[in-house]
Amino acid sequence: MTATETRSIADVAAAAGIPAHMGTSIDGPVGIAASLHLACALPAVTWGSELFGPLLMRAEHLATPLRYEGGELHLPDGPGFGVELDPDAVRAFSRR
Repeated sequence: MTATETRSIADVAAAAGIPAHMGTSIDGPVGIAASLHLACALPAVTWGSELFGPLLMRAEHLATPLRYEGGELHLPDGPGFGVELDPDAVRAFSRR
């Protein structure tokens, strides 16, 4: 399902008065950034979410880690999802 399709479903639910919930996502930092951007773009998302996957990882994959502060994940403000992969980490986790 694309982000546009997800947005369409969320808009229909919001029009029907059904609040959205992002749920839990045990994912890497890029997936978490994507989920966070979706949650911030949908006005119907009123419940909290558990986007803590990167906190469980032993190694960092991003040039600048996601910022968790005060019990909240802060929205990255760079281009795209706001994150940049660390090229050395990508090489370290790549298989030939």
